[in-house]
Amino acid sequence: MIIDFIKSLLGRTRKDDLLEDINITRRSILGFTYICTTPNTRYGADFKMGNETEGAKISLNARLSKFSKFNSKQGKQIYSDFYRYFKPIGFTKKSILFFDICLSLNNILKIMSLIEKNIQEIGSPDILTADMTAKRGVLIRSVSHFSMIINYTWDLLDYLMWYENSFLNVSEIELVHLDKKVTSSITGYAKLLSAYSLEVTSFQQLFDSIPDVILNDKTSQSILSVYGDQKLDPLGTNLGNGFYSSPIYHIRLSVAEWQAKRYTLMKEKKKMLELKLMALDLQKDKAEDPKLLKEIEYVENRVRKLEHDLYEMEH
Repeated sequence: MIIDFIKSLLGRTRKDDLLEDINITRRSILGFTYICTTPNTRYGADFKMGNETEGAKISLNARLSKFSKFNSKQGKQIYSDFYRYFKPIGFTKKSILFFDICLSLNNILKIMSLIEKNIQEIGSPDILTADMTAKRGVLIRSVSHFSMIINYTWDLLDYLMWYENSFLNVSEIELVHLDKKVTSSITGYAKLLSAYSLEVTSFQQLFDSIPDVILNDKTSQSILSVYGDQKLDPLGTNLGNGFYSSPIYHIRLSVAEWQAKRYTLMKEKKKMLELKLMALDLQKDKAEDPKLLKEIEYVENRVRKLEHDLYEMEH
């Protein structure tokens, strides 16, 4: 429930922290979609789908469209689990994994701009939990969800690259860790991605329908009895159960340092996955570049260290 989410927040949330979180998430989404849609002229035509009524035209590059079919047992299981729970609202799913994910991310970018505008219009620099309204609670929760979604999306591609491409050197410890992160959260990810796959106008209507009432320890039960959870939280808060969450609004840590590390991690993951896709191209040519594999190993070590640093900050 949205009430439980609000109760889990710290005493105050800084408006600037929310806006910076949105900025990092937007850059991360754009970085991911760049990898997915940059043409790969060497290996087949791009996979094109989408129409004007669905509000998106996306060309998925040939290397990513290959993930419409999986060879590994792990890839097949992820595909099955994802589509069991992925029920998009704003478009008809195509069952091409990263194509459907990119369609949802496209909608999230538009919704995020709307949320950003609403946050910018808040007068005070701090949003106090004691004075938290249902509308503001939904804004903060959505910002947190978007961060969770794109962070997981990077991990999902990394996971599938590992299992679908046997040429990559794999540390057993790292693979077990990533395996647990991805497989334990695929259900929550699919549900959450579905919830935000709606068009921005539909999100606006849902947001406008939320009563602008204060929800705190003193008022929450009486307000809930009057309006009901569905009215206070039309998107639903329990969709992310089992999905690893953003700690930024729940744990007292150095927000600026956490955000800086998160941004650096995103850039390093983008570089790592681009290098792995280059190595995949070479594999198709039945070739190998030891320097490229060494660079992948170097960047991957940086990624794992940054992930460890973030984990240490959050716990």
